[in-house]
Amino acid sequence: MNKQKDISIQKAGSINHTNFVTVRNRDNKIIGCARYRNCHLYNLFIDQQYRSQGLGSLLLTEVESEMKKGGCTKCSLIAFPTEFDASAIETKNRLHQFYLKNGYDYTWGVLHLLPTLSCKMYKPLKNEG
Repeated sequence: MNKQKDISIQKAGSINHTNFVTVRNRDNKIIGCARYRNCHLYNLFIDQQYRSQGLGSLLLTEVESEMKKGGCTKCSLIAFPTEFDASAIETKNRLHQFYLKNGYDYTWGVLHLLPTLSCKMYKPLKNEG
């Protein structure tokens, strides 16, 4: 079943200049969300049951579109796993591949917070037209 047909992605609002975009299923249950402020993406999450179906890329595209509307010319983020167990390195690699596939690249600099598990990434945001 293609679950993309049964979802909606929309800006959910802002709190203290922090913006939220949600992904909802046909039952209106939130199955994914993103949080960003200015031109920095802080969180992007898709419920595990809905992963590997392109929803993360759709959500990311919507966030980037909202950022462009706000005048951003690039999106920055720090990619790192949220659970630091035996699978953290594998999770980190999947995260990096996800963002690389979506047009992001690594920035220079070392993160002092878990340098082997995290990295700074960015993507120029181009206006269509």
